[in-house]
Amino acid sequence: MVVFETRKSGGSVWGFLEGFGQGEERSLAFGFLGSGDGLLLSKGNKWSRHRRLLTPAFHFDILKPYMKIFNQSTDIMHAKWRRRLAEGSVTSFDMFEHVSLLTLDSLQKCVFSYNSDCQE
Repeated sequence: MVVFETRKSGGSVWGFLEGFGQGEERSLAFGFLGSGDGLLLSKGNKWSRHRRLLTPAFHFDILKPYMKIFNQSTDIMHAKWRRRLAEGSVTSFDMFEHVSLLTLDSLQKCVFSYNSDCQE
């Protein structure tokens, strides 16, 4: 039996980060995100302008040639799940780890034409 669990969040990056305290803990949370002027943390007109500039890069026609690579990477992840379930060594998975490796694998293949086998 496979059970899916979800991680609770505030529904947005801001909602997630608002849960952090003050001082050092908060600076660790915001530190890797930069000054807050990018697409991820900007708001209002600035966010709209950045989003409008980035949207064409993610149009379906541009991503369509990469679908074969995305599917291959997903097949690798599913095969790994099937192997682990068949062995009976695990009954649950940390989805974040597996999806992160899937993303890394796909990016390395699409952006750098590099096959790292990072999912194995």
